[in-house]
Amino acid sequence: MLDDRSQFAPAVEKLLLGEVICEARTPELFQFLANAANEDDVNAYLNRIDRVLRRTSDRLAWFAAYKDIEAQSARSCISRQFSEVINDLEPLVRWLSMTTILNGSGASLQAGDEIRSSDLIRSIESAPALCEELEQISRYGLFKNVQSQPKGQLDAVLHRLVERGYLVATGRSRAKYIATGLWSRLYDLMSFIQAHEQIALEEGEDAAQQDELQI
Repeated sequence: MLDDRSQFAPAVEKLLLGEVICEARTPELFQFLANAANEDDVNAYLNRIDRVLRRTSDRLAWFAAYKDIEAQSARSCISRQFSEVINDLEPLVRWLSMTTILNGSGASLQAGDEIRSSDLIRSIESAPALCEELEQISRYGLFKNVQSQPKGQLDAVLHRLVERGYLVATGRSRAKYIATGLWSRLYDLMSFIQAHEQIALEEGEDAAQQDELQI
């Protein structure tokens, strides 16, 4: 096992690239930041370059945010990243709604949850309404694909979620997936949208509202 000091640089590099650090994707870095002394060290370094270490509201992921959101470089970056997430929001929400139905518990997908493609396709193929929903999800936006059968459509959707970092494929068959902390960031964004009906990162927007949105 690597010692704590060897984790400092990889953690900072990922944070500055805009990635989230969670137990599913990088368990060693997540545990590194869970140590209060290491958290303080990383935050002190980020502070020197106008960043701050933050944790998602469910405490399942770490990310770096801008300290001075009024700086032009910060505003441009936040606006761009926000727009990217908004473009994918509808298909992601539809996918989440479908998985909530499939898991039977009524609970939303959380970082660390396990997904098995065999369980999903079995449930989908047994319900015509879910087959139709998967068909719709597969025809536009983030999950657009040319597959004509539910199995192919589901595989394409899961593959895209892995590409975007929302899932990590595990196991020899790569048919089991673990949800990552990106869902935690998405839920925080969705909460922000619900709290503020008008979303626009334009000049003059309330700074406190923008602070909640830092990505």
